[in-house]
Amino acid sequence: MGSVKFECPYCKQHLEIDAAYAGTNCSCPVCQGEFIVPEPLPPEPVDIVPEPPADQGYEAPGQYAAGQANYGQGYEVPQPAAGQANYMPPPAADQSYEVPEQYAAGRANYMPPPAAVQGYEVPQPAVGRANEAANYSGYDDEEALRGKLSRTYITFRIVNAGVMVFPILVFLLGGLLSELLKLTGVSIGFLTLLGAAFLTWFVTRVIAWIYWWLLLYRIWALIPPKEAATTPGKAVGFQFIPFFNIYWNFIAYGELGKYLTARTGYTAPQTWATLYCWLPIIDIVVGIGFVAYLFMPLIDMAMMKSFMKSVKIWRNWN
Repeated sequence: MGSVKFECPYCKQHLEIDAAYAGTNCSCPVCQGEFIVPEPLPPEPVDIVPEPPADQGYEAPGQYAAGQANYGQGYEVPQPAAGQANYMPPPAADQSYEVPEQYAAGRANYMPPPAAVQGYEVPQPAVGRANEAANYSGYDDEEALRGKLSRTYITFRIVNAGVMVFPILVFLLGGLLSELLKLTGVSIGFLTLLGAAFLTWFVTRVIAWIYWWLLLYRIWALIPPKEAATTPGKAVGFQFIPFFNIYWNFIAYGELGKYLTARTGYTAPQTWATLYCWLPIIDIVVGIGFVAYLFMPLIDMAMMKSFMKSVKIWRNWN
């Protein structure tokens, strides 16, 4: 039935599809855009001079004579066959195909190209290259993506370490200050010191959570949409729903750990994600969650460190 040639409206890739696919729904192999295969247009009609009976002389009509208006019309007139003085056979059918103007990109009746391509293999982006980052992460190049994630991760590590260190420092420094103030007759009570330490812990913990969710969002944004178990926004946003967030941990962290492990072969992300997801359930059922939550900053650090390491392996960040 022939083939149809046109450009992808999204990535401008030249594609060719068998006419048998006309009218079917397909997607572009380069940019995955959805479309319907256009119907091929019939070739332009050409004037055909009938072949004369055998052994009879034939004279071509005047309009086909050299110098006339319709002479030649895009094909070369062959030499007359032996025994036929002025014989002119019909022209060969023009096999070229031009996409009509109404199907050009941006036109009202434009039909996107098909997914099935004959004789053409779309090159896939190499893992960790800039085109993959541009397609799935909104960054212009891989270095911009790497710098953004690295800065966020370093800040998270500093603040998360401060969750355990800063309250202790506040308590110790407060005690030292209390002893110095006793010389002036002023003292700071134990409960006051304990409250200051708790307030320091709470503030640093909230800041660590902010950077934690920001890292989670950006790592989810690396995954191609067709391979992701959820979107970056849902991965973070659904954690604010009470009780439902216990289940959602298995999606936001569990599925992410599974994906990174499957993508890189590095098993730590899935292991730490499983521990992180089951910790709240242990708290509810067994009642030891309070003790376990004292070590949550360490668990957070270990899981996010495994996530970042697997991302570096995946994206070839040395």
